[in-house]
Amino acid sequence: MNDARRPAADSPGTGSTDTDSPDTGSPDAPVSDRHTVFSPPRGGVMTAEVGVITGELELHTTADPKDGGLTLRVRYAGAAEWYTAPGGPYRLHDPRDHEVVHDVLVNLLHRDQP
Repeated sequence: MNDARRPAADSPGTGSTDTDSPDTGSPDAPVSDRHTVFSPPRGGVMTAEVGVITGELELHTTADPKDGGLTLRVRYAGAAEWYTAPGGPYRLHDPRDHEVVHDVLVNLLHRDQP
């Protein structure tokens, strides 16, 4: 994993955990899995199941190394129930881009208010 792509200590991705396999290009590689706790801007995050959720949230993304399928889920931090992002299905051109796409999503969802 390239440490240059890791979030800085004061960035919104501070809560990230990365369980990516270093061999995500292999057909037998496990699904790539990332989690980040963040605070969304005013207005919260839209979900398919319950509409907008606000407060401290957790983003979970998984990427399938075989077909590039990307799953986006969000929940209240520490809660058991996950919600899905509207839209999709989502697919990565290259499953090795999962870490970068996850970090971009966190930065979009954890942006400062104007």
